[in-house]
Amino acid sequence: MKIVLILFVLIFATLPATADLMINFEDYTTDVELAGQNGWYYESGSDSNLVSYVTSPNGWSNTKAVVVGSPTDMVLINLDIADRVATNKILILQYDLKAISYEGQSLQTGVGIVDPDTGSTPGPIAHVWTGNQTEACTWWLDGGGPIAAVNDTNWHTYCWVYDFRDQRILFLTVDGGPPILINKPFHSASAVKAGRLQLKLYPAASGNGQWAFDNFILSTAEVSKIADVKNKADGTPVAISGKKVTAFGGNLGLGIAYIEEPDRASGIRIEGIVGDLIPGETITVIGTIADIYSMGGMFVEKKIEAATVSGSIAGSLLGALGANSKALSGGSFWGGLMTGLYVRAFGNVTLEWQGWDWAYFFRDGGPRLAIIGATTTGFQTFNAIVSVDSYQGVTLIMVP
Repeated sequence: MKIVLILFVLIFATLPATADLMINFEDYTTDVELAGQNGWYYESGSDSNLVSYVTSPNGWSNTKAVVVGSPTDMVLINLDIADRVATNKILILQYDLKAISYEGQSLQTGVGIVDPDTGSTPGPIAHVWTGNQTEACTWWLDGGGPIAAVNDTNWHTYCWVYDFRDQRILFLTVDGGPPILINKPFHSASAVKAGRLQLKLYPAASGNGQWAFDNFILSTAEVSKIADVKNKADGTPVAISGKKVTAFGGNLGLGIAYIEEPDRASGIRIEGIVGDLIPGETITVIGTIADIYSMGGMFVEKKIEAATVSGSIAGSLLGALGANSKALSGGSFWGGLMTGLYVRAFGNVTLEWQGWDWAYFFRDGGPRLAIIGATTTGFQTFNAIVSVDSYQGVTLIMVP
């Protein structure tokens, strides 16, 4: 089948060329057991009846996939890989799955990652087919109930996102749809490495139902400081934890927020948020770096787009930084180090004709700065986010 790469979704995005591991089985031998090929091996059980093998069946776009069936006893098939994470990494596990045949029994299979030193997993993932739907489950979560279900036997792409820094499973996506928030602690605190990929074959009550797996992808994203994120190239996947929400929605726009380091050293815009954020919360953000340009093609601001938020912890709002217009502008029409920060401004607000429309501006004897959200003129004290407008340059967006 065609490989579809999904990352941090809210949108389809392309994985970087440095994706840690990709397995599409195209160089495997067909009609031969999976174990024994390209480093796969049995941890337990046996597969002598070819309940796990590589095939290239008709109707699958001439691609190879691995088919797993229902053994007499539990079978674990492993692939040892170099550890994909450190404690400051986000791990993305993605694969394609298809329920092939069903013969009257509840059919179950599993896939996951394992810490090779402890044998522990962040969470045992299971897929259960009851004949009319396939359910994605995590057993320890909410009594083991389904997280997501599809009502057919087509190929579907599953993407699980783990935070090895905070030891939490963040979310699941199915076929690039909106994230299904999980945000639960790891099943085992001793799962600190991701050095083994594992397929788990469960015995069925009767018959021999089958699943097919294809296109395994493991990838990681650094948990970074905002200042580091701002230096990343456009399109780079990023993950940052422990950041404070300073503003959300309102004058910023729907699904837009700004976050800062707790020490107020740097801030950044995030877009594509599902749900509400509360200023003062501490959050983890996963997304893709994007550059914002002026109408004339000048780079003006960094943002994290297709942002998914997890691990919200309530807290108090950061204090706004007091600054004059010279500091706020960074000495440039297109801004500087204070872009993205939550500030408190003191000065005169004017309403001026721009040749095409009226606009509000902030004046305190330094550079003139545009304002979004002003409704009156005169001397004012107000809180704002330092942003950059495509036409007006450095712009103060009024926030509570």
